[in-house]
Amino acid sequence: MKLFSKQLLQYTALIGIAVSLISDKTTAMSLNEVTGTRDETIVVIKDGIELELKDARGLRVTPVTIDNTTYLPLRAISENMGWDVGWDNDKRTITLDEVIQPEVKEEVDEKSPEPTTLTDFGGSIDKTLMLTKVPTDLKVGTMQFIQGGILKGSSARVAIDLSKNPYASLSTYLAVKKTINSTNKAAYANTPVEVRITEVINGKEVSYFTKNIYPNDAPVHVELDLRNKSKIKIALKSDVLDTQLILGDAIFNP
Repeated sequence: MKLFSKQLLQYTALIGIAVSLISDKTTAMSLNEVTGTRDETIVVIKDGIELELKDARGLRVTPVTIDNTTYLPLRAISENMGWDVGWDNDKRTITLDEVIQPEVKEEVDEKSPEPTTLTDFGGSIDKTLMLTKVPTDLKVGTMQFIQGGILKGSSARVAIDLSKNPYASLSTYLAVKKTINSTNKAAYANTPVEVRITEVINGKEVSYFTKNIYPNDAPVHVELDLRNKSKIKIALKSDVLDTQLILGDAIFNP
C-alpha cells in the first residue's frame, strides 16, 4: 500500500514537471521580443479631426513602428471609435464591444397657440352660431366689427368645444338687437336680454358668467376665462323672438 502511494506521488510529480515545461515553452513561443520605434510624428485623423491617443490612466501614448509596419495603441484607437475595451487576464483575451449611447429624445418646442378669431377657430362650434366676416352683419349703433358670431332667437344657445384647441381666454364685445313689429309690443323694445355662459363639466353646466344687456346699450367688452375649460355654452334669453346676440371681434387668446 505504501509502495503504491510512493509511485503515485512520483508519477504526479513527473506530470507536474511536464506540464510546467510545456507551459513555459508555450509562453516562450507566444511572447517573442521585438524591437520597435515610438514615432511621435505620426498623427491619426478620424473624420477630419486629430485623435488624442491616451492609455487607461489618461497618459498620452504614441504609435510604434516595427519592421516598417505602424502599430497603434488598441485602447486609444478603440475608445476613439466608440468601442469599449475589455481584458481577461486568465484567458489572455481582449474583447471589443460597441458602446451604445442612450437615445436622447429631442425636446419638442411646444409653442403656445397663436391668437385666433372666432371665424378662424379650429375647434367645434354649433351651427346655431352664425359666423360672419361681413361688417354690416355686425354693426351695432356706431360700432362695426370685422368678424364675429350672431346667435338668434328668444332662447338660443351655442356650444364651443375647446378640448382639442385650448385657449386661456375669449375676448369679445357683447351686444343685443331686437326687431319690433306688429306682433311685438314696443314695451319689450328696451327690456334687457340675459346672457349666460356656462362651463360643461361631466355633462353638467356650471354657470360662471351672467349679464343683462340692454338693446340700447353700447357693446360690452368682456374677457372670458377659458383656462382648464374643455367646453362652454353661451345662451341668451329674451322676451322677443327676433333677438340677436352679437359676439363682435371675438378672439381666442393663448
